[in-house]
Amino acid sequence: MQVNLTSKSGDITQPMKDYAEEKVGKLEKYFDRLNKIEVIMDSKKERMIIELIASAPQKNRLVAREEKDDIYTAIDLVVDKMERQLKKAHDKMKDHRASAKASDRMNVRE
Repeated sequence: MQVNLTSKSGDITQPMKDYAEEKVGKLEKYFDRLNKIEVIMDSKKERMIIELIASAPQKNRLVAREEKDDIYTAIDLVVDKMERQLKKAHDKMKDHRASAKASDRMNVRE
């Protein structure tokens, strides 16, 4: 999985980027088919804005965004949001495969 970090404003430090990479890297265990995750960091006045865009095969694209005063809190919250979305997408795909297998078994018996 490829992780791209982008900062729209230049005031993002290396420890902040390292923290974001560490947190985002853990998302792969929830959905192993991720191609890449883009992390976009921005600051407006006193607020930090973090946006995650996860790309998976079959044109699946998940987006999570969080805006907080503290960048570390914003990263944690946006990763939590993305984690929930990835779990839901994984479960949905798994359920779809299970129903396809069940219908295949029914077709074989007919």
